[in-house]
Amino acid sequence: MKKIYLLATLILPIVSCNTTPVTYSYNDVKHLELSRDTLFSPTNFHYFVYVYSGGCYVCSALKKHIIPYSLSVDDFYYCLFEKEFNKGGKFDQDDILGVSDPNEVFLIGTPTMLEIINKKIFAYYLGADAILDALNLDVIL
Repeated sequence: MKKIYLLATLILPIVSCNTTPVTYSYNDVKHLELSRDTLFSPTNFHYFVYVYSGGCYVCSALKKHIIPYSLSVDDFYYCLFEKEFNKGGKFDQDDILGVSDPNEVFLIGTPTMLEIINKKIFAYYLGADAILDALNLDVIL
């Protein structure tokens, strides 16, 4: 009996400590990638497009939460921030609401998430807190 107890006390710590943290890459969701020109191409009536930048620290911190979420739903896409998103000069971000032409989609920066309903921008969420709130993800970065 002592040997079984000893064996159990040795195996339990080994098994419980053998967990490797999962790391995510945007390559994991390449199949969900859209370009600026294809923002309105998904056939979903209602979907989200997460616009990120490769050099964005906040985007990098968010991916460990956003990628698992996006893989669990069928209405989430990604778009790499392109220079064409930057209009230059000052503009009101609310001007993109109701837009259905990708050439009229201008963004302040990343991370941004667009909510698209019936091929038109219904809402946008700028920054990590707004995005996490919109997706009901209760996490702290």
